[in-house]
Amino acid sequence: MRAGVQRVSSASVRAEGAITGAIETGALVLLGVLAGDGEREAELLAEKVAAFRYFRDDSGKMNRSIAEVGDHCSS
Repeated sequence: MRAGVQRVSSASVRAEGAITGAIETGALVLLGVLAGDGEREAELLAEKVAAFRYFRDDSGKMNRSIAEVGDHCSS
């Protein structure tokens, strides 16, 4: 299981021409799953993605995680 993460100002998912999900400022996760990947691998990867520091703190350093910013992302 692999994940690529990108900070975005907005992103959306379309299925059969209709938007099925959308976000404003946040993180877009591109996820690759292989046969044999299980719940434990998913949990570990989710923990890593949530803990990685993608967002700026008050001093402008990339020092805030998704878990820290929650619904109040600022890139």
